[in-house]
Amino acid sequence: MTRHLESPQCVMQVASRLLPGGVASYVFYLLSGLDRARWRPVVCALMEGDCRSAPFEEHGIPVVTLGLTGTSGVATLVRAVRGIGALIRMHRPAVVHTHFPRAGYYGRIAAALWRVPVVVHTVHGMEPTNPGLRRKERRVLKFTDRLIAVSEDTRRHLVSEGFPNQKISVIHSGVPADVFGPNDVLRQEVRRELGVSDDQVLVGCVARVDPEKNIGGLIDAAAIALRSFPGLRFVVAGEGSELDELRRRSDAAGLGGKLTFLGHRNDVPRLLCGMDAFVLPSLREGLGLALVEAMLTEVPVIGTAVGGVPEVIAEGTGLVASSPAAENLAECILRLAEDRELRAELGRAGRERALSEFSSEAFVRRTEELYRDVLERKGCVVNGGKRP
Repeated sequence: MTRHLESPQCVMQVASRLLPGGVASYVFYLLSGLDRARWRPVVCALMEGDCRSAPFEEHGIPVVTLGLTGTSGVATLVRAVRGIGALIRMHRPAVVHTHFPRAGYYGRIAAALWRVPVVVHTVHGMEPTNPGLRRKERRVLKFTDRLIAVSEDTRRHLVSEGFPNQKISVIHSGVPADVFGPNDVLRQEVRRELGVSDDQVLVGCVARVDPEKNIGGLIDAAAIALRSFPGLRFVVAGEGSELDELRRRSDAAGLGGKLTFLGHRNDVPRLLCGMDAFVLPSLREGLGLALVEAMLTEVPVIGTAVGGVPEVIAEGTGLVASSPAAENLAECILRLAEDRELRAELGRAGRERALSEFSSEAFVRRTEELYRDVLERKGCVVNGGKRP
C-alpha cells in the first residue's frame, strides 16, 4: 500500500562537525538547493568544535549541535544516539542522511531505533580507519538503504572491501555557479590587498591545514619553483592542526614574503578571483570540491592523482601531478607560471567542465531523486513540490 506524505518532509543531515570546507560545503550546497516545497532541512552536528553554522542559518537551515567532546566509547555512543533520537522525535524526518564513519554509525543506529523511513550515508572518500570502525560500518549497513559515493574511485574502493554494489550510488558533489565566477574588479582588489603586482603569478590553495592536505608538500614545491621563477607568490587559506608548524617550516625554507598563510576566510569566492593558479596538493581526496570552486572561477587548477581528483580534472581542463611529491607539484606550478596562454586556456576549459559536470543543480537533483526513489520503493510518496 502506498503511503502519501504531505510536503514538506524533513531531511536530517548528521555529521560529526561542520568544519570549513569538505563535508560542511557538501551539506550546505545540498540543503540550500533542496526544493523547500517538498523538503524541510535540519542539520545535527555531534561536536561543537569550529562549527560554521552561520551560512546554514542565513538560508533558514537550523543547525543543532549535541556538544559531544569525543567520538568513541560507550558513554559517547549512548549520548549521541539519545541526542539524535530526540531530534528525530522532534522533527520526524522522512530521510536521515549521515556523513563520515562515526556520525554515520551513531546516526544510523538512531534512525533504525526510531524507525526513520529512509537512511542514506555518504562516503566522502576512503579514509584510513581502524578495523574496529570498519566492523561497525558493516554492522550498520543493514540499517542503510543507500550509500552515496562521491566518486567512482570511492565506489571501487567500497566494492573491493565487500560493500554491495547494488546499494551504492555515485553522485558527484556540485558547486553553485552563481556563487563562484571570474570577476576582474575583484581580481584587482584582492591582489592589491595581498600586495601582489600584475606581473607576479599568484598561486593559491584553499584547504584545511591538516596532514592529508599535504600543505607541507606545497611549501617544498614553492621553494623549488621559486628558484626558477622568482615572480611567484603563494597564499594558503584555511585553518587546521598543522598551521603553526607549517608557518615555521615556511620561514625555515626562506619563504617569508613569498608564501602567506591567511587563516580562515569567509570570502573564498572573492579570494579565488585574485589567483592565477590553484593547487590542491592532497594525499587523499574523495573528490575535491575546492578544485571545482576554482574551476568555476576560471582559475587553472593543479591536483594530485589521488581519489576522485582525476574525475574532476579531465584532460585539457587542468593539470594532474603524477604524485603529491614536491618535485611533481613544482613542475606543474612552473608550467603554468611560464605560460600565460596555457593558464587562460585551462581556466576557460575548467569552467566549462565545472558548469557541465559539477553544478549544484545536478548534484541536488540527483540526491533528491535518490531520496524519492527509496521512499517510493518503501511505499511512501512525498506529495507536492516544484520538481517533477
